[in-house]
Amino acid sequence: MGSGSSSNSGGAYSVPGHRNSILANASGRKFSAITFGSTNATAQPWLDLSEPHYEFLLHAYRLNHIFVELHEASDLCFGKGKKKKGLEVENICQQQQLLQAEGMNTIEKLLTSARFEKDGFNARVKKAFEKAEVGDANELLFDSDGASMKVEGMDVSYQRLTTFRVSDTSDQNNNDNDNARSILDVVKTIVVLENTQQVLKFITAFKSDSEMKILSLKNNMQKEDRSATDVFDVYRSLVMHVDFNGHVCELQIHLDKFLGRKTELESHKKFFLAHYGSVKNDALLSKMSIFSMFSSAGNNKFPPDPSFQDFEQLLRANLVSKDVNNVEGLKDLCGKANMNAPALKVQAQQRLLELSEIKKNVDFIEYFGKMGVAMSLVNAEKFEDAETMLRSSLCGYLKKHGAANDETRDVVRKLTHVLQNLAKHADAEVFLRSEWHFEKLYLEAAKDDSERKRTALALQLEIARCCMSQGRSKYAEAEKICRENMNLKDKYLAPDNNDDDLVCVLETVLELAQTLEARLHPDGEEGLNAALLKEAESNYKRVLANYERFLGADNAKTNSVVQSLARLYSKSKGRLKDAEKFYRRAWENLETAKGEEDKECLKVLYNLIHVLVRGEKFVEGLGLAKKCVDLNVKVYGVDEQFKVDHKETKDAKQQLELIEKVIAAGGGGGLEGEDANEVDGEREKRKSQQDLIREYRTTVQPNTFKNFADFKFEDEDDLCINE
Repeated sequence: MGSGSSSNSGGAYSVPGHRNSILANASGRKFSAITFGSTNATAQPWLDLSEPHYEFLLHAYRLNHIFVELHEASDLCFGKGKKKKGLEVENICQQQQLLQAEGMNTIEKLLTSARFEKDGFNARVKKAFEKAEVGDANELLFDSDGASMKVEGMDVSYQRLTTFRVSDTSDQNNNDNDNARSILDVVKTIVVLENTQQVLKFITAFKSDSEMKILSLKNNMQKEDRSATDVFDVYRSLVMHVDFNGHVCELQIHLDKFLGRKTELESHKKFFLAHYGSVKNDALLSKMSIFSMFSSAGNNKFPPDPSFQDFEQLLRANLVSKDVNNVEGLKDLCGKANMNAPALKVQAQQRLLELSEIKKNVDFIEYFGKMGVAMSLVNAEKFEDAETMLRSSLCGYLKKHGAANDETRDVVRKLTHVLQNLAKHADAEVFLRSEWHFEKLYLEAAKDDSERKRTALALQLEIARCCMSQGRSKYAEAEKICRENMNLKDKYLAPDNNDDDLVCVLETVLELAQTLEARLHPDGEEGLNAALLKEAESNYKRVLANYERFLGADNAKTNSVVQSLARLYSKSKGRLKDAEKFYRRAWENLETAKGEEDKECLKVLYNLIHVLVRGEKFVEGLGLAKKCVDLNVKVYGVDEQFKVDHKETKDAKQQLELIEKVIAAGGGGGLEGEDANEVDGEREKRKSQQDLIREYRTTVQPNTFKNFADFKFEDEDDLCINE
């Protein structure tokens, strides 16, 4: 690809001389040695979804499903549409506040009246059921909780709730008259019906009962814009207050469509409150517009209780949709603020670009020209401009040739290379996986072309490196890919008989070792860390032995593996001698090959001193620390912009300063093994030295890895502890 070389900027781990991206050398290469069939063949979109994504999708889908369902029910209730008639129930308002009769001026008197009147009130409600013919009264079955019945295929519930509301204990003790008389729902009955026709019939029958005097009636079912104030508010009801034998009773009439969703909506509200940190209505209403993709045209057959596979099928269908709104909704749904599915978002963005290019109806020759301009930009290392050109060009090539065509795939490889240089590793991974789809097809059909097999398998390994560059959340995925790559190389290559195949296998072994090392975590399970260390060490040693045999002990690639082993050992207090041995070897090799002023050589020297200090070899470390400072000053000089030492020089000086402090406090050759016969003064001196060491370990870090901590190998002694 011209002079544009693969970059590792933003990567989690880098081994000098090791990462030679196959994509950087892919320019002009034709990969198809077999026929894939139709030129329109394409890779199945890679979704990269996990259980949390599924949970989010399920809540979003169900919330949207209920929202649509309730709005449809609302239309029926409130008469939207030419032929639909709304629920015509007039409110009956009381001019003054409703109160119980003056004789019920204490809680005790109110409860006595309620116990006496409740059965009679329930009987009148039952009579209204009979008269309204919303169900056969003889089939109305009461149970201890209230009642439930099933009449003529319709679910109708009839429930009686009794509550006692007292503002506080003092009110009850003082028998506050106003408080007692203001309680109107000690006798309260809730009726849940299926539709507005049943509601109208029931109200008509109830009004005709001469023993019932309706004092107030409030039709909350007419609040058709209720969701504008609260997305989760489906509490639509018709509330009556009725005078029955001088006792004010409450009757609530609900529609099953609304009340039946209350519990589920509370579950969704709890989920989105935790996910978004708030449930402000305006924000949630904007989310509802995103979730509406689930109810758009073509999705009407989606099951009410979808599985993970149902969602995957729906998402893949949306990725090839010609409906811009659908794809826009999918892109927004996958954003960080919502589902946070970067792989899916990348593909949705590319699909939107494709739809935009289709509308332009541009001749293919223009896309061909863009490809040439993009290559010139890559050669000039103007990667951002090159990315724009290549993405647009890819749309034209896909339209003209299809995804499986060599020329289209060449555009994909060039785009991936550019994305890696821009540290857009999540985007690059999507396109790499698309390429791997075709390479895997080749492997399954390949015969004797070993070089072609190695090229295909190298691309899969590039996916693992791409995962590593995205941070800790992708390390486990990188390890999985490395192991799969190892299995495929065992299947398709012959490392015992072919040196090129062996080198190809060793690349995977080395990548797996780096991945295992990266997965070490200070807060991780001790047994897991020990297993990771042991396997990483074994893999590094395997690569080192073969590199020494094929490339020589002083080769740059060999030396990079030596540094990797030193770094691994330095993470365990019980293996500091091994770390010192390998860092010293790497430093001496670099000093011989590149000279002591080489920047990589200086970093290795710095790390060697760090290991010596951790092993409490302060006198030995002192001389090297002075040399390290002098060389850093000479090589890096002073930062011209800020007129201060470069970071490398500053770190080296800090390292030397703390070593000198420890030696001044009495820490000469080492502090191992506290003497039981130490006098108090010596113990104080030793404590001061140890405090300085702790200060050193928390302020001065090695140059090759972050988050320093000790990890334990399976076979090391008890001196190693997590710090």
